[in-house]
Amino acid sequence: MSHRTKFDPAAFCSLPLVRRAYLALTAALAVFVATLAILREPFRGYLAEVHIEGPSAQGLNLEDAGLWLKRAEPGAVVLTGPAPGRAARSRVRMTYHAARPNAARLRLDDLATRWLYQYLPDQLQAHRRGVLAQSRGAVTAARDREDEARTRVEVLRQQQLARYFQQPAFPKPPEVTEPSPPIAAPPAEQSELRAQLEKLRLELTRLLASFTEEHPQVITLRKQIAGLERQLQLPAAERGPQILPARQAQERAAAASHFVSTDADRANEQGDVSAEISAALLELTQTSRQRQVAEQRQTDRMQELSSEPTAADWSAEPAVVVTRLGGTPRSVTLLLGSLLACTAAIVMFRASSAAVLPPKIQTARELAAVLEIPVIGSAASLRTAAARLRQRLFKPVYVRLAGHLAEGVLALAAAACLISITVEPTLASQVLADPFGTLSEVMGRFVSSR
Repeated sequence: MSHRTKFDPAAFCSLPLVRRAYLALTAALAVFVATLAILREPFRGYLAEVHIEGPSAQGLNLEDAGLWLKRAEPGAVVLTGPAPGRAARSRVRMTYHAARPNAARLRLDDLATRWLYQYLPDQLQAHRRGVLAQSRGAVTAARDREDEARTRVEVLRQQQLARYFQQPAFPKPPEVTEPSPPIAAPPAEQSELRAQLEKLRLELTRLLASFTEEHPQVITLRKQIAGLERQLQLPAAERGPQILPARQAQERAAAASHFVSTDADRANEQGDVSAEISAALLELTQTSRQRQVAEQRQTDRMQELSSEPTAADWSAEPAVVVTRLGGTPRSVTLLLGSLLACTAAIVMFRASSAAVLPPKIQTARELAAVLEIPVIGSAASLRTAAARLRQRLFKPVYVRLAGHLAEGVLALAAAACLISITVEPTLASQVLADPFGTLSEVMGRFVSSR
């Protein structure tokens, strides 16, 4: 027959050695937890961080963006600059400190959302409106200058036409009426008259060398020459200078001089108007070119604005907890807790023997009481005193009370950890990363809350 060994948990746990080991371990853990709770490091909270990245855009000043975030949350630390390893991209890095990890992350996510959907679109839209208003203002100013130049040209042309059609009717210079030519003489007489005419012309030339036109002899010779020329019927090209009466000559000269001066003034006025029109046309040409340049610049600027990045090109990653500030026990604290825990385990293991094991006979009196017969014996006084002291200090009642107290401390620590993890699930992952720090933090929170 095969004998099967059955494991009885109740019988195993009732073994004296198991009970003593349980009490020692419970006392050690309780002392270690109490040491971490009493000598805990100051806990200053959690530091969370969020990154906002996007392409560089005109109208977005990162320094002003940092100031806006600082005004929205004075406790945040904002760093701005180019994104590492990525050209033509900018990054806004913001950190925030809070007592709870969820509070820090939620606050950073809220700030990033407000920045992305409130501040950034407003800044880019204001920049675009300003650029468009500036380009439109330049085009409007150029068109106004062009209209002014065109109006000035039209006004000058109207003035030129008005002066042309409103010219005063100047009197024509008086015409000198000459007497009708006489009947032509026979050829024989014409030859004699020609010879006489040549003599008179020679005589007139000689007199003009010595006298002026007003000399009587010069005037007489001119009259004679004119009479011979009429008799000979010479053409105007072969005639000499005509001599008019003094009064008629003066009137003709005055009329001619007035006519000449009027024509000169009129020509000067027409020349001034023409010069002004030319200058106005040149100015109109320049303003038209400026207007075309301004319109072309406006078109180019609108194309540039349409191709620039928008607020949708920026994005923010979810905020993450970077580190826990404080709360992690020092190595000296852990070492002291370990030493105290070992001491407590040894003491509890030694003291639990009185509560777990059957009572032992330590003195002759105890033996006589058990046997109910007189016993003659002796024992060292020191050993007897030590035994009595152990009996008084490590009474079973005291040992059981210390065990229950250690269990209560461990139960309290476990309950605090479970409650904290339930409230903040992120602590569950931190237990694996930093168990002693998490335990110290939870106990510190629990103690401070109570």
